[in-house]
Amino acid sequence: MKSTFLAFFFGVLATPSLASVFKDSKHQHCIAWKAKKTMFFLNDLEPTGINCNIKTTLVKNGETIRLNGLFPIKSFDSDDSTRDEDVFSILKGETQPTLIFKSSPLVKSLIEQVLAKISGHFVLNGELKIARRWYPVKFNIKHQKKSDQIIVFDGVAKSKFSELGLEAPSVLAGIVADVEDDLEFHFRFRSDHIMDFALIKK
Repeated sequence: MKSTFLAFFFGVLATPSLASVFKDSKHQHCIAWKAKKTMFFLNDLEPTGINCNIKTTLVKNGETIRLNGLFPIKSFDSDDSTRDEDVFSILKGETQPTLIFKSSPLVKSLIEQVLAKISGHFVLNGELKIARRWYPVKFNIKHQKKSDQIIVFDGVAKSKFSELGLEAPSVLAGIVADVEDDLEFHFRFRSDHIMDFALIKK
């Protein structure tokens, strides 16, 4: 419990740069992956797949709160259907078709203090389940109050294919490419789309 408290507290003091991948107004409550590839040794590109067919829920246990998320791999859309099929294979969707996230338990009173501000930054530690195995992830998050009822959270976790038991592809969307090991997960969550978000105030 102490380590979770300290990680959250010191995360509040951080001010990371969070460049959002969610440019479209329809991207209200979504998660995304982002990679980097070089094609024909000339162009550096950052393909991104966005998934708004997701489910997020808060779970309370005593004085702590946990965020859970379910993200169907088939629902990631990168504007390239062939690449989306490749991503389903890369993320081992045949073994586990839905990515599962669970945060570390957070002290409820501390969350209330952070969210009482109009905006701020904090760190959310957790685990992501891919192909029936759990991997640690750390999201740097910026929150912004849009109204008394709505808070928007923008987060990014930087990881690597190799750290998640995955292999960076040499062919993506049918094209030979040099894909770097770096892999990012981004999210934009709205409080009014998170099931049982009101538990924070209870």
